[in-house]
Amino acid sequence: MDLQLTPYVSAGQFKIGALKKNINEVLGSDFEFYSYSYSSDVTDHYKKHGLQFDYDNGNICISIQIEKPSFAFYRNKNLHEQTFLELKYSFKSIEKNAYADDNNLLLLDIGIGLSFKNHELEGTPEVVTIFKKNLFDNYLYQYEKIW
Repeated sequence: MDLQLTPYVSAGQFKIGALKKNINEVLGSDFEFYSYSYSSDVTDHYKKHGLQFDYDNGNICISIQIEKPSFAFYRNKNLHEQTFLELKYSFKSIEKNAYADDNNLLLLDIGIGLSFKNHELEGTPEVVTIFKKNLFDNYLYQYEKIW
C-alpha cells in the first residue's frame, strides 16, 4: 500500500485523531494488539499491511507507523528508499528541529519520524511514522538535536 503523508494529519486514508473502531472497520480484525505497563496507550499492528496504529486511552489514533510492504511518500518521494544523507539534504532547508536517539530521527517541524536498522542512521528507514502534534514534547530530553 502506497500512502501519501500529510504530517500531523494522515497517512493516505488513515487519519491522526481517528477512532480505533473506524480503523479496525477499514483494515479488519487481523491485527496483533499490544498494551504497555508503562502507558495507557495501546497498539494495533497490521503486519500483513505493514501498518501500526497507536491509540491513547480514549482509543484515538495518536501515531501511524508504516513499514514494508507499505510505503510512505512525502513530496512525491518514497521515504523508505531515501538514505539519511538524502533525507538531510532534502529537508534541512525546511526542518529546523531534527532530533535523533539510538536509531530514530524525529523531524518535528515536518512531523515525521524515521527508524533505521542501526544506531548510525545508515541505510534507509525501516519504519516511517507520523504523529499528533506535541506527542514527543515530554521526551525530547532523550534525543540529541542534530541540526
